[in-house]
Amino acid sequence: MKMIEASCENGIVQADDVPVSAAEILSQGTKASEGMLFLDDDQATYLTSNAEDIKDIVEKLSDILDKVSSLVASIPNDTIFIPGTGGASLVFPPTFAANKASLDSAIDELNEMKDMLK
Repeated sequence: MKMIEASCENGIVQADDVPVSAAEILSQGTKASEGMLFLDDDQATYLTSNAEDIKDIVEKLSDILDKVSSLVASIPNDTIFIPGTGGASLVFPPTFAANKASLDSAIDELNEMKDMLK
């Protein structure tokens, strides 16, 4: 068995700038990727490397957790409870809405990344 670095784009595997049309592609999704081509007799199999995808997801998760931490930290310090006849009302700090919007945006980006996995 021989292993060589390869790439795949639009369902076409290339190794050393040569298309390998018979290669079986073992991946999800259709995005461009880098990986390894395994050659064994008359069989060619391409396996993508998900290292960059995983790195991007971990970075995005870290960003989301930082935003959650900021959002949670802002609640006890600035939240105001206003007693009323129908029960207490909750007034959030002025930064709460912006922090929540930032968190929602980061979650949307993470969901888009999930759909782009190779």
